[in-house]
Amino acid sequence: MKNKLAKTVIGAPVTALPFDAQTDLICEWAKQKLSRFVCVANVHMTVEAHWHPEFASVLKQADLVTPDGMPLVWMLKLLGAKGQNRVAGMDLLLSLCESASKSNIPVFL
Repeated sequence: MKNKLAKTVIGAPVTALPFDAQTDLICEWAKQKLSRFVCVANVHMTVEAHWHPEFASVLKQADLVTPDGMPLVWMLKLLGAKGQNRVAGMDLLLSLCESASKSNIPVFL
């Protein structure tokens, strides 16, 4: 598993970091001009990864796999990530755009 911060949920890695820490990490990568791969995962994606090894390999190669769904948050908490919260894709995008604006990081869509 590429992501050292991840816990395994039915065979798929899911990053165990609170929302703000994930946002800060992505912004830090951007400031350093590092190329990184982030997946915003929900339960459907983790089940697909469980059944399809080729899709699982995509998640396993990601630098960050956010828990976009409360069932994943609950599983992370059961696996020891007590302070985990939901890191939803649309919320993450908005937070990243706000942080990028404050830090003068260019954003391309």
